Amino acid sequence: MSYETYENVSAMQKDLICEGFDIQQRIKQHNDNEKNETPSSTLKRHTTNHSQINDDQYTDEYQDDDIEFQQINYNRQRKKRINKENDQRIHARTIINSNINNHRNLQTTITTTNNNIIDNSIRVSKHALDYASEYHHQPIIIECDPKLKDQREGSKFIQAFINYIKIDFYNQNVSYNKPLLFDLWWIDKEGNIRAITKSAEIAVYLSQVKRYPTEINSIKITPHPPNHLPVQHTAILKWVKNSISFNDLKDEIKNKYNSLFLIEEIMGTINDRNRHIRIELLDKKEYNAMLNSGKISIFGQLYDIDEFLPSPKLLICSKCNQPGHVKSYCKSASFDICRRCGNDRNNNDNHKECKINCHHCKGDHVSTDYKCPFIQEYRRRLIIELRKHPELLPPDIQLFIPSQYREQGERTKTIFNKSALNCQQRFDQQGIYDRNDFNVWPQISSHSSNTNMESSITNIQKTLNDETKAINNELKLIKKNFEEEQRKIENNYKQHLNTIKQGWLLMQQKIETQSQILSTINTAISQTLFSTCQKTINVMYNVINKIKLQTNLNDYDDVLNEMTIQASFINDIQATYSNHQVTLEKLLNRQNEALGNTWNLLSENTNGQ
Repeated sequence: MSYETYENVSAMQKDLICEGFDIQQRIKQHNDNEKNETPSSTLKRHTTNHSQINDDQYTDEYQDDDIEFQQINYNRQRKKRINKENDQRIHARTIINSNINNHRNLQTTITTTNNNIIDNSIRVSKHALDYASEYHHQPIIIECDPKLKDQREGSKFIQAFINYIKIDFYNQNVSYNKPLLFDLWWIDKEGNIRAITKSAEIAVYLSQVKRYPTEINSIKITPHPPNHLPVQHTAILKWVKNSISFNDLKDEIKNKYNSLFLIEEIMGTINDRNRHIRIELLDKKEYNAMLNSGKISIFGQLYDIDEFLPSPKLLICSKCNQPGHVKSYCKSASFDICRRCGNDRNNNDNHKECKINCHHCKGDHVSTDYKCPFIQEYRRRLIIELRKHPELLPPDIQLFIPSQYREQGERTKTIFNKSALNCQQRFDQQGIYDRNDFNVWPQISSHSSNTNMESSITNIQKTLNDETKAINNELKLIKKNFEEEQRKIENNYKQHLNTIKQGWLLMQQKIETQSQILSTINTAISQTLFSTCQKTINVMYNVINKIKLQTNLNDYDDVLNEMTIQASFINDIQATYSNHQVTLEKLLNRQNEALGNTWNLLSENTNGQ
């Protein structure tokens, strides 16, 4: 098989090939065929190696005649070789009494623990299987002020919210061709919106607070996005040494990946030497590049990076705290049971500080804790049912099987939909060809060559060569003429700029000369004309006033009043003239500044050419 075939295989298929899934299936099929063959056996009177006590029989006395006849098979099981993994794991050999083993096979309903007996006849409901197989992202909580009251108001709010984010969402996700909708939304008891989506693109987009509006339909909102991204954007960094501090590791990852959303240590993987790290990236391209590399360099040392697979989720009732159903279908309790103490949650006790005592197994943990033997047993049964019915899983979902729930020697770590994978594999293999296989290339029919054909081909080649040379020469000539015309245009442009520059300089000098002339005239007028007129009127006023006082005649009053009015008029004219000149000087300064900028621009253009 060539490398191109492996290049088009998905990551899931590569994992199956590496884990030897196909080989295990063939071995299993071969063993089943051997078991189905009828071996040579004889019927003998034989005492079995386990007790013959039935469920309703508790006597210690046995008669030889009561010993049953059993069929003895002499075919022995062959030893199976198991490939050892070089992952520093130690598998100890355990020797178990066969009587104990057979007795465990007889016990199909009861499992005995240290403190109590758990009923093993747990029925895994269809609802629980659907909940575990269909992966839902974390709900999005939108706190509203004022609170929402009815479904109609919530529908308007959701529609307005989707219209607000629609344009920016499609700009961020160009290849997304599905309707922008929530799969489920409702109004909780506090009057806030809770929404769930199955789309990873929508969940990633709404994971940032900056994407939310501050107000919709006069309702102020406070978003509470999910704390984690979908598993399609989550990876796991394995076996990171404890000598590397978390802050240093976080800074190193930030420098490598700009779209880092969250990095945290995975609880339960921390030991004395190393631990696993959970990494979430917003950018899908950056995430795929990280997974395709398979390694990350941290302070000069390579660490394995792999996609993060979730384990099956448990559907736990909020009323009786038992798995497998929801509160609306609960028939196990008549009141809400506290998951801490096991008493009625609606009584007057403070159930946030009550004594922790699991009402399933009487252990010192809450009743929904995964440490509870009852929850562990249900989780084991759920994984068994999911392995029996992998067709329930969507084609793009894989579920991780925890190590404590795998059978001894079992190497399969994931549950996935095999039928959907095979269909996808057949679809991917269509239209894939090996470019190194010459058999897939079409054969060119061979023709007998003769002298005439060779000569005609030679003439055609010569004609093509001549035409190619002629076209090449013509192209060079056109290029040369174009460059010459371009050079002429540039020279003319430079000359034109120099002419404009000289004319502009002359214009600027002329304006400066006129400005100086007008300034001189203005100074002369301001210093001589107005002062002379004022002094003349004042002198005439004083002379006429003296004549009036000497003659004691009132005939000069009209003349004196007229001269007073004239003096006031001259003062007003002088003030207006002075203000006007100041304004014109400011305007002239601005014009000179604009001319200077234009001159600088022309100079820069001339130098740039």
